[in-house]
Amino acid sequence: MTDPNPHLPAQKIPGDYGPPFFGPIRDRFRYFYTEGEAHFFRARMEKYNSTVFRSNMPPGPFMARDPRVICLLDALSFRALFDNSRVEKRDVLDGTFVPSTSFTGRARACAYLDPSEPKHALLKGFFLDLVAKKHDKIVPLFRQSVAEKSGIERDEACHNLVFLAGFNAYGGMKTLFPALIKWVGGAGEALHRRLRAEIRAVFEPHGPITLTGLDRLVLTKSVVYEALRLDPPVPYQYGRAKCDFDIRSHDSSFEVKKGEMLFGYQPFATRDQRVFERADEFWAERFVGDGERLLEYIYWSNGPETEDPAIGNKQCPGKGMVVILCRLMLVEFFLRYDTFEVEVGRKMLGSDVKFKSLTMASD
Repeated sequence: MTDPNPHLPAQKIPGDYGPPFFGPIRDRFRYFYTEGEAHFFRARMEKYNSTVFRSNMPPGPFMARDPRVICLLDALSFRALFDNSRVEKRDVLDGTFVPSTSFTGRARACAYLDPSEPKHALLKGFFLDLVAKKHDKIVPLFRQSVAEKSGIERDEACHNLVFLAGFNAYGGMKTLFPALIKWVGGAGEALHRRLRAEIRAVFEPHGPITLTGLDRLVLTKSVVYEALRLDPPVPYQYGRAKCDFDIRSHDSSFEVKKGEMLFGYQPFATRDQRVFERADEFWAERFVGDGERLLEYIYWSNGPETEDPAIGNKQCPGKGMVVILCRLMLVEFFLRYDTFEVEVGRKMLGSDVKFKSLTMASD
């Protein structure tokens, strides 16, 4: 993405961390108990009149050595987290907290490695190769619930595959599929009618489902991207500055010093009112036609949707597979049902979605 305004006024990053120990404890209490996650960030955005500011992030004292971060909450500043030449991704998957490698067989999983580390290229290449070799089997695997495994060095590969399955597959899908059903269910029968018409015009109820056919489902694809925009499965991204550099928001430029931790809260970045019209609404057709140009502001995969995973970046190696599986979920659903109603609640990770009614397919 080109910089829309390279001559922005320089501004000191607003905000503070409060007194040592007590400041992080105070912010942790506000984050979890008195304010809540979204209000915690929104209140500080309004207080400082800036989408870039300093704050503490949980867990803080007793669990994390240094909770101080620079928050990036708009679509432009957030992109700094993807610049691997200026931002380091070593041991920042869980933010300011670094879990023991005892959980991963004394091996650092690929998700904790910076692209500059030799093992990152080996492991990321292994994952990409695995996905590429199985790309033509995604649909049968989804329909038959079959799994596959492979390895580099046996122990390390196995621990990485377990991590990949546990964190990416199970964790992601446990939040992603319910979010998709939540938004589609809440949109009502009018959208359901259009989705089932599009899907049934391409696929028959008991016929084969192909990747070529999935690519023809323009509205279905847009609905998936819209759900990923509103409810990204991994809402937090972190990175540590490798050098001094400037970060640009829509209105200002901010100097970041080497060693400072950057934090992006993705649900705010992908609901940026300066980028997305009706940013807080579910708009099924948002990414249809000319709307596809907005895909560069969809960051759920730890990178812009218009870019691809590679051994030199931290973008999710299963990015393409996730989008396909979400489309496949809708295809399988609307081949069986005409419409449905849901009841939506909250749980610790993602949404709690319960079906209130299901109407079987009438044709």
